[in-house]
Amino acid sequence: MAKGREKLCFASNTALWMTMAFCLLGTQEIVANGKESSVATILVREFHTSIPASLPKIQYLILSDANFTGRLPSQFGNLSNLLSLDLSAIHWSQAINKLPSLIHLNLRHCSLPPLTTPSLSPVNFSAPLAFLDLSWNDLTSSIYSWLFNFPTTLIHFDLSLNADLNGSIPEAFGNMSSLEYLDISQNQLQGSIPDAFGNMSSLTYFDLSSNQLQGSIPDTVGNMASLEELYLHDNKLEGEIPKSLSNLCHLQKLALQSNNLSGQLPQDLLACANDTLEILYLSYNQFTGSVPDLIGFSSLRVLYLGYNQLNGTLPTSIGHLTKLQWLDIGSNSLQGVISEAHLFHLSDLHTLDLSSNSLTFNMSLEWVPPFQLFSLALTSCQLGPHFPSWLRTQSS
Repeated sequence: MAKGREKLCFASNTALWMTMAFCLLGTQEIVANGKESSVATILVREFHTSIPASLPKIQYLILSDANFTGRLPSQFGNLSNLLSLDLSAIHWSQAINKLPSLIHLNLRHCSLPPLTTPSLSPVNFSAPLAFLDLSWNDLTSSIYSWLFNFPTTLIHFDLSLNADLNGSIPEAFGNMSSLEYLDISQNQLQGSIPDAFGNMSSLTYFDLSSNQLQGSIPDTVGNMASLEELYLHDNKLEGEIPKSLSNLCHLQKLALQSNNLSGQLPQDLLACANDTLEILYLSYNQFTGSVPDLIGFSSLRVLYLGYNQLNGTLPTSIGHLTKLQWLDIGSNSLQGVISEAHLFHLSDLHTLDLSSNSLTFNMSLEWVPPFQLFSLALTSCQLGPHFPSWLRTQSS
């Protein structure tokens, strides 16, 4: 290993494991660990001089939080064996190309401008890219033409937090058959959700939240058979929850809150996911009818149904959701009696909101709840002529 103020050179030695540290003045530091003949990892922190791009065997290069500005050195094109490149949280103004082995590219929080540079053209980029994070930048819809060159290789794609990304969502997303993770949340996307998303049968994580999407949730979402997490909250979606969502047998988390969804909640809501569903957010919509019978949802931990127009009584089957931690059905039009049967088996419950309903509590004086609440809201509920003795047991 040779030391210098502006350059760090590694001596070739395929037989040795090497752990090398090269400290420059002030906060300049390079650390490299690995076996040069197979895998070497370079970690750069506050390195303001030359980037050691003359390492043709390098496979993993981490340059996050390095305070780089200006252009990336052209020598990056010589890293033909590079598999993973992390440039997160640094400024980046020129394309990464001619890296035929690259599979992992992290450009999160890099102040990336809209894609107009010729060096980012699809013709020059032929890597088998599997992981791509472009979140928290300044990208626009011009990124799509480059993105859609990886329809059969890309597995993980994050395009969230690009405030200038607006317009409609291209149908071409439906051709990305290999995607398992897709996050395009917290942008300014408009229009409807394309039916073509139903072609993405490998997708397990899908987040379109916090945009300005309108229209209904397409029935084709029910074709996404591998889906585990679906986030469509904080949009302007309308209509009913499509019955096809009952086909999502692996669904664990569903967030549809803060939309304009309406209609009655079906009694067989998400029946196929009764063993897997953990989180259900349906609050701040316009749902009507009664609270569905969720008996059998053995994994449900969070249930948000507040701020709708639900009526009728609260089914006692709610008390059989033994893993329930958060129950919020406040600000509806529920009536009837809340008995010990509604709460008897909820030993994990820590948040309960039944406020702004017309519910009457009927508990025996000796009843001791199985839970300890951190938060309790019972505004407008009738608790009896005397202060409920069971509330004295809540010391949390």
